[in-house]
Amino acid sequence: MAARRRFRRIRERSFTRWNQEGQAADVVQQQLERAQQRYRRYGRLSLLLSWVPIIGDPLTVVAGTLREPLWSFLLLVTLAKGGRYLLLAAITLGWF
Repeated sequence: MAARRRFRRIRERSFTRWNQEGQAADVVQQQLERAQQRYRRYGRLSLLLSWVPIIGDPLTVVAGTLREPLWSFLLLVTLAKGGRYLLLAAITLGWF
């Protein structure tokens, strides 16, 4: 329980910026909400795009903040990234 509370505090702090008056700025929160809406719209299958260099890592962060079940997260990300590296190995070894 204590670890869960600590993680929640760290997560909230990392997505919050503070202005000069000590109030949380809404900019980062709005960006997070927009990313969460997109993730909800396209669903967990969007994790199959985790192999894409620029969007892959932020996609996995959003999945984590939305508490995607670990089993589906690991399965989809492993398939995506594993498939990418298998394809690269096959091309490198001249199988294609």
